[in-house]
Amino acid sequence: MTSRALSLAVLVLFTAFLQQASASAQQPTTAASPAMDRLAKALVGEWETIETMEPGDWWPQGASRKGSVRARLASGGYTLVYEVRSDGSAGKLDGFHTIWWDQGAGLYYFFACFNSPSGACKMRGTAHWEGDAFVNDYDVTEGGKKTPGRDIFTFTPNSHKLVAQMESSGVMKTMITTDAVRVAARSQPLNAPGSQVPVNPGKLSTAEFNLLMTRLASAWNSNHARQAADCFTDNAIYSSPPSPRIRQGRVALFEFFGGSQGRPRPMHMEWHHLLFDKANQVGAGEYTFSYDIQTHGVVIVKITDGRIANWRECEQESPASWQEFIGPNKF
Repeated sequence: MTSRALSLAVLVLFTAFLQQASASAQQPTTAASPAMDRLAKALVGEWETIETMEPGDWWPQGASRKGSVRARLASGGYTLVYEVRSDGSAGKLDGFHTIWWDQGAGLYYFFACFNSPSGACKMRGTAHWEGDAFVNDYDVTEGGKKTPGRDIFTFTPNSHKLVAQMESSGVMKTMITTDAVRVAARSQPLNAPGSQVPVNPGKLSTAEFNLLMTRLASAWNSNHARQAADCFTDNAIYSSPPSPRIRQGRVALFEFFGGSQGRPRPMHMEWHHLLFDKANQVGAGEYTFSYDIQTHGVVIVKITDGRIANWRECEQESPASWQEFIGPNKF
């Protein structure tokens, strides 16, 4: 079957599915294979998203969008539909991915439809698991020239991150980073009774700590100072040794993070590893942060009553990517 014929077939099948779904209520769908079950456990659900575009040819000053994702199994569990709606300085995005497992090829296939005047629907490569990361490889054709692209999904129980990369001068460079937080988890207070992960009064579980740090990064990436400051206690202490400067209190941090007007330029925070000592409510994270300059660093935090009471970061300015920065000591 040609790519065009396959695209049309998938589109027809998906349209029929949407019509059936709108006509009657559907019971939760069970994955039709272990491969689809693994994907569904990682992606199915309702998500709030923040997209951060790196400065470059497409977005000279960088850009962002906020929106939502709804991911669900369809076609009797043989496909997963990943619906996207977002808007912001990067423009409106509205569309979906359909993903399915091809047993013979041993790969997942991607089919994408978005609000693009140059071509609404097209095949978008094949995907596979690399450890715990879900990786989709594809080509973008412009002016008769093919450029390799790659989407990398990484997951925690209540969040996932999508990094979209394109090849430039033989190197894959990040173009867009999407941070997604599960709606059910975001809508509950961190220590709410009946939350998905039971916690002791006044203490966070490891999953809730990861969610708190993901919320903080998402708030910074969307230039939302109030949401970022709300991750800290009223009297939080924020330091960056060896600098003697100490910032103390949620009000001071709100202003430091941009205040009511936000910072004049986009920020970007990416976690590489998060660790948490539940008994002592002390956590740590390796990260890359960009604002005017790029730094790679490590932060140690103390959690009190579900929020950050102490933040102590040590970082190094470097234009290198994280993988280049850490060199051969990868894990």
